[in-house]
Amino acid sequence: MSNFLSFESFRKQTGQLVTVYSMEEQLDMELHFHDYTELVFILSGKGIHFTKEDEHDIKAGQVLVIRPKEAHGFKQCNELKLINLIFRQKHLRLSNKDLHYDEVYQHVFDKGNSPVCLSPTKLEWNFLMHKLNEVKLELSMNHLGYQSYLNATLEQLLIILLRSKAGSKQIYSKASKLILIERYIHEHIAMSIRASDITRAFHISNSTLQRLFLKDKGMRFTDYLNRVRVEYAKSLLKDHRFSIAEVGRKCSFLDSNYFSKVFKMYTGFSPTVWRRQLSLQK
Repeated sequence: MSNFLSFESFRKQTGQLVTVYSMEEQLDMELHFHDYTELVFILSGKGIHFTKEDEHDIKAGQVLVIRPKEAHGFKQCNELKLINLIFRQKHLRLSNKDLHYDEVYQHVFDKGNSPVCLSPTKLEWNFLMHKLNEVKLELSMNHLGYQSYLNATLEQLLIILLRSKAGSKQIYSKASKLILIERYIHEHIAMSIRASDITRAFHISNSTLQRLFLKDKGMRFTDYLNRVRVEYAKSLLKDHRFSIAEVGRKCSFLDSNYFSKVFKMYTGFSPTVWRRQLSLQK
């Protein structure tokens, strides 16, 4: 069984929402997990970072990105010196909307991915070290507005990690790409999304898009999209302020007849009958 580390244990010691601490010599460590995000900067030495399913050699100049609840550990550590930056996503107020669909951002903040190992360039690494020092200084001084300053500094740090992804092929996975596409669909459900919109936004071919959904969902992209629309329509039909046509438009069905046809295809009932049954169940 994996050991559990709590963010609150660090917070009680430091009183801060972000913690930076150094490991002068990381020893072998069995599988453990925690309820916070951890960025591990490897200053020197080498070793092996492992999870339940995989393991990777690690060395100086790399950055491990470990999300909450990901069981991981270290072994065969040889003079491994680290700096750990830990925080909880809910304590941050990141402003950059363009980060939300990036794969490294997803690895840091969202579910469904494994820890990754990034290899920044020397210039990127120097910038990361500079930003880490800024974070440590701000935490020690605790001046007015320090939380806003920390957010801005961490945002810059994350952007550099995003830019370093080109040198780390490990982050590109079909599973993570699919998670991003699903999120995109749910966040743009009121728009008329087509397969071409997805392939253009995520730089993949239509055949790749279809394979992703067939393999993971057992259905083609359009089928999945319609199912999401219908599920959203079900929730809207509970609100009698919206007409059937308005519900359809909010789910990107501009033609109310087509909306009724698709809804009945997936539920066996027209939207009108579905709403009537909901009323009878109350």
